[in-house]
Amino acid sequence: MDPVLLTTKIRIPPPPPTLIPRSHLLNTIAHGIVDYKLILISAPAGYGKTTLLADWTRASAQPVAWLSLDAADNDVWGFFRYLLAAWDAAQPGLMESQLGTLLSDTSPDLKAVQASFIHTAVTLSAPTVFVLDDFQRIEEPQIHEALRFLLDHLPPTLRFVLASRGEPPLPLARYRARAEVLVLGAEELRFRPEETAVFLNDRM
Repeated sequence: MDPVLLTTKIRIPPPPPTLIPRSHLLNTIAHGIVDYKLILISAPAGYGKTTLLADWTRASAQPVAWLSLDAADNDVWGFFRYLLAAWDAAQPGLMESQLGTLLSDTSPDLKAVQASFIHTAVTLSAPTVFVLDDFQRIEEPQIHEALRFLLDHLPPTLRFVLASRGEPPLPLARYRARAEVLVLGAEELRFRPEETAVFLNDRM
């Protein structure tokens, strides 16, 4: 891995001591990964987006490339290099791929990188799920445009899951019309009565 990249950003967060099992949401995500190319979990802070996704990731039978985003990731090349590092952590060996070679350049061609990203996914036998946590931190239009390109050309071997405090600038209406996106919002993430009871009686 590039020594400039932080390994903590591609590690799945550990479970909190007060973790509440949310099997219905975990099942929804697991089924959604099969049926949709994009899952968006959109809710304000405090709704447990990261905890839910980390819990699902730890139990996933599919390779999951986890990336925790922050404000410093608003650079398209840094973003792609972290995507590759997360992908390589899930499926080792990708750093030596053509995509890795392109991204090792100081000034790679964006179209070539995007095409290589898709080509690399097509050649893999095992599907990979990218989880991008705190996507609201990304404000760079070039990154939004690059992600739109990837989603528009996504092969069946790739899926994306975004956790964000609001809806990202992606063509969600088009994805909804084509049944390509599953959105879980604040209403879905709210505790059910039985979950509230577990929290109050067993966790407090």
